[in-house]
Amino acid sequence: MCYFVNALDLIWLWIFPNSTILFICCYLLTLGPLASAIITWRNSLVFHSLDKVTSLFIHIYPPIVLSVVLFHYPNAVERYPGLAHIDDYNWVFKIALAAMPYCLWQGSYFKFISVDRKEKIESGQRANSFQYLLNDKRGPIGRALRNIRPEHRELWFIFGQFIYSIIFMLLPATLLIHSQTATNIYLIIIFSSSIWNGATFYVEVFGRKFERELERLRKEMDALTASNPSSTGNPTSSNPGTPYLDSPLATGSINGGDDLAYSPLVLPNSSVSEVPSISLGEASEAVLEPADKPKTE
Repeated sequence: MCYFVNALDLIWLWIFPNSTILFICCYLLTLGPLASAIITWRNSLVFHSLDKVTSLFIHIYPPIVLSVVLFHYPNAVERYPGLAHIDDYNWVFKIALAAMPYCLWQGSYFKFISVDRKEKIESGQRANSFQYLLNDKRGPIGRALRNIRPEHRELWFIFGQFIYSIIFMLLPATLLIHSQTATNIYLIIIFSSSIWNGATFYVEVFGRKFERELERLRKEMDALTASNPSSTGNPTSSNPGTPYLDSPLATGSINGGDDLAYSPLVLPNSSVSEVPSISLGEASEAVLEPADKPKTE
């Protein structure tokens, strides 16, 4: 429907600016079901996504254009004479007028999409709004459609979509078309909704991406630990760089009379079991004695 309403707006702007009836149809459809679709379909302002920005543009730009033409365009009646007779019709007649092009679009859509391309839709090669909402298991529309008999689901969906469009045309027909302030507030709310949806998208998507990265890192660490368990344990005698742990003193294997078995003061295989005593004087004489002897060649 969004492309149909955009085309209808362009036809009024550039081809039939004198038509009051066409403007009423455009205004109610544009600020009604087209603008409200931003909330219903959760259009979001996501700058790095061309699809999301394009979808938001075709839903928010036409309401802004028609509102500017109606309330802010200088000498708008001279450029668009159809604006002069808006108040000649009551709100019921305005909704009835807007319902006619809507029914034209709905009938064409059903014929060319739902009927002529039925096989492609059922095979999954193409998708329409009915199949999308029907497959939405968490949405209220999808749950309601699944409670209806399969052969009647699409007709009930078309009828529900028509009622939805009529309900959202009430506000433009009764208030927005007459009030600049109400229109500005309405557009701010609609656009703020798209900003909120975009912020939620960034938080959810990038949050899940960060969570997956953390999970991947955790698995890599677990795999590394499993392949090399000694790297995370306490140092042992098999670890290089810890020779002091190989000493019997560290392992506690020396007991009793073997206390000097590993002393550097005892020669290997020596039968001496204790360190010989030596006085300080004897030690000094032993050190100075070679220096007192004459040097021989």
